Amino acid sequence: MGLNIKGKKFNIPNVGITTLYPVSKLSQAMADTRVPRDPQTLRLWIKSGILPRPLFFNPGDVGKPNPKSLWTQEQIDLVVRTAKECGIRQGEKAGIMEFKTLIHSRMLKLNREKYLQG
Repeated sequence: MGLNIKGKKFNIPNVGITTLYPVSKLSQAMADTRVPRDPQTLRLWIKSGILPRPLFFNPGDVGKPNPKSLWTQEQIDLVVRTAKECGIRQGEKAGIMEFKTLIHSRMLKLNREKYLQG
């Protein structure tokens, strides 16, 4: 296993206390499961629409042009699982469109069920 990247607890309205992690935790989870992507690549994927925009951002970055994204463990697990299912590999673009379609629909479903209640 890789680094032990710690999350931070936030009180999310209509959800409660939830631990959120930086994009580096998502990057580490992908590397740990042999789908390596560095944080900069993941930020580029968000900017270009391959990954959906995160639901959560660092509260200290509100109003800034590039706020730091935060992810729940469930969201991280979903991204990693979907990338593996789609055969995402280092240095290859194969499977990226299928990944984009699936992760957007799956993340929307997860976010609606878990974090956008109320």
